[in-house]
Amino acid sequence: MADNGLDKFITGLLAGALIGTAIGMLLAPKPGNETRQIVRERAGEYLETARERAGAYIGSARERAAGPIEAARERAAGPIGAARERIQRIRGNNSSDTPDIVENVDTGDAPMPSQAVES
Repeated sequence: MADNGLDKFITGLLAGALIGTAIGMLLAPKPGNETRQIVRERAGEYLETARERAGAYIGSARERAAGPIEAARERAAGPIGAARERIQRIRGNNSSDTPDIVENVDTGDAPMPSQAVES
């Protein structure tokens, strides 16, 4: 044994770990499977509480955002109407080459410019 101090340290560390494990097993209030069940139940309770709080925050955020969203829709109505008219005029001139986006504007499903151009 080259390093007697290191050997004593490792022996003490292992002995301490074994003694600590034994004491923990003797003093544990419940067996491992019961402890795991308790941890699982509490984790479920905490998760449910977090979901409830998140739902409340989301509902509150939706309520606060409703006004500004409606105002933005109203402000956008004019430009959207003008764009529809322009698209319809373009369609009247060259209806076979114009992508079909007028019907999709109402639902917000209009294709992106890169999607509108067909290869």
